[in-house]
Amino acid sequence: MAAPFQNYNRANNNPNSPYAGQAQAPMANPARSTATAWGSTFLNDLIIRPEFQGSVLEEFFERSQFVSSGIISRNSAMDLSAGGPVVNVPFFKAAEMVEEEIDSTDSWGQSQEGYLSPQRVGMSSYSVPVIHRGFAGAADDLSRLGSGEDPLGALRSYVANNMAKFRQSYLLSLLNAVFDDTNGALKDNSLGDIGAATGTDSATTTAANHISAAVVIGCQNLFGERGDDLKVLACHSAVRNQLRNAGLLTFSSPAAPTTSAAVSWGGGGIGVSDTQVEYFAGMRLVTSDQLVLPKGGGATGDAMKYPCYIFGEGSVQEGVQSGLRIETERNILSKQDIFSADYHYLLGIPGINWKGTGFGGTFPKNTDIATATNWELAWAHREFVPISRVIVNSPFGGNYA
Repeated sequence: MAAPFQNYNRANNNPNSPYAGQAQAPMANPARSTATAWGSTFLNDLIIRPEFQGSVLEEFFERSQFVSSGIISRNSAMDLSAGGPVVNVPFFKAAEMVEEEIDSTDSWGQSQEGYLSPQRVGMSSYSVPVIHRGFAGAADDLSRLGSGEDPLGALRSYVANNMAKFRQSYLLSLLNAVFDDTNGALKDNSLGDIGAATGTDSATTTAANHISAAVVIGCQNLFGERGDDLKVLACHSAVRNQLRNAGLLTFSSPAAPTTSAAVSWGGGGIGVSDTQVEYFAGMRLVTSDQLVLPKGGGATGDAMKYPCYIFGEGSVQEGVQSGLRIETERNILSKQDIFSADYHYLLGIPGINWKGTGFGGTFPKNTDIATATNWELAWAHREFVPISRVIVNSPFGGNYA
């Protein structure tokens, strides 16, 4: 006959206990152990163990294309485990040396004393705020019994997905701020808005409104010789699908290219690949459906507009104040299992300084992060920050409702 209590006869495996190895009384609270297969599986056995937290983080890094593509990289200089609301990241200012002319006298050089004058390099810093975020989930016993499934287990399976979504929401708020047309610190790194005018249906947008190799190169051209540093293109799936369509087309000409030669189009050409990683114009593609502009002042039915960002590798950097923490609790009165997750991190663009003040300056919400006047350029030249933006339509996009 089965024991009436789930913990009855479960061995005490605590070596420090005077009752080590002995069976415990009914309803005792045993130490968790993997040494035996007997006894109940507790919620804490599944969640609170460090291995679970580690697997969630690993899954997050795998699912976040912004991390796996190299856009976001770790910077230990941004870690703030000692505490504080803002970290100051030091950097050397650009050193523009003065060339001196040498001759065989005792009065050459800038000093006119017959020697080369030592020149200095200066330092400054940019600030990045700490972001405190978290979420929780709960399920009662009846939801499990009634559905025959494990609702809390389903919630746990979405932790990594939600972490990636929340992190991207923060990053896009930051990008919206620094690329603001009026006050954005990187407004001159933008190719602007080539989307269709107010009242245009997505079905009638033209090639001039869509992303192309020429548009991507135009973004690179804003940086001069530094344009080659831009290597990752992030866009909405509707824009990505347009690029897929263009890649599936090849063209041929029945004669040498002249004004009279017709161009014939066929399928199965450049860019077709079975791999998960896609490229366009030599750049890795990152897809996020969060990359869409909110409805502007136009009429209902306007073609949707999509911001596309081109990043250099490591152009966004991340620090940690306190890593992912997942905790669980059992509410015996409501018969609920509850878990909560919290994390405290820093995500910033090197060379862009946070100057937010007031309560929002120390505990900023995403709306504070998205405010352009809370940020400024700390580096001498905006070309030193390898991020560009262009706003486009897509023939596969929809219209604003």
